[in-house]
Amino acid sequence: MDLPAIRFTETSDGASIAYYAVGSGPTLINPPGWVSHLQNDWENGNGRQVAEELADRYTLVRYDKRGTGLSDRSNIDVSTEAQVRDLEAVIEATGSERVGIRASSGAGPAVLLYAARNPEQVLCLALYGRFAAGGPFAKRLQMVRFRICECPTAGWLTRRSGVRIPPPLPSIESERPPATGASRRVWGICLGMRARHVLSD
Repeated sequence: MDLPAIRFTETSDGASIAYYAVGSGPTLINPPGWVSHLQNDWENGNGRQVAEELADRYTLVRYDKRGTGLSDRSNIDVSTEAQVRDLEAVIEATGSERVGIRASSGAGPAVLLYAARNPEQVLCLALYGRFAAGGPFAKRLQMVRFRICECPTAGWLTRRSGVRIPPPLPSIESERPPATGASRRVWGICLGMRARHVLSD
């Protein structure tokens, strides 16, 4: 299966959101949990695997939220409200009256808020590994996401950013995340950097 055509839609506050749709059947929206990059996710197998599993039954729609991947990197409002606007724009772009939403991780709060406000548009929710709101982990996740969105290219490799990564950097295309420890943290940092186009292939 080839990478589907990547399209762009605009949110109510002017952010450009990259998305693709693949398959046929009822529309199933799959928001990114933390950071994403549609093209890299497809090439490393994660996006392609999800599409292959679901595209024969659904029109699967995946997107990069603002500040990551191929979406607008100048509008880096990472609030839950901003993520709801991203989701609204993608759903509107599909032209579907009702959608299913499959979400995990950091997508939880925005998806739940959208569903509460628009119950007539949400056919079903499949939620896993996510939090509804607040809590120490949720606050740390938002802070880390903000630093990834804010961090200039050079800042990742300086003492000022608090991140020192010795070369060579692991390739996220060829590796699954290590199970634990420092290597998993480095892998996660590299994922975030690639989602922000900080690293070249």
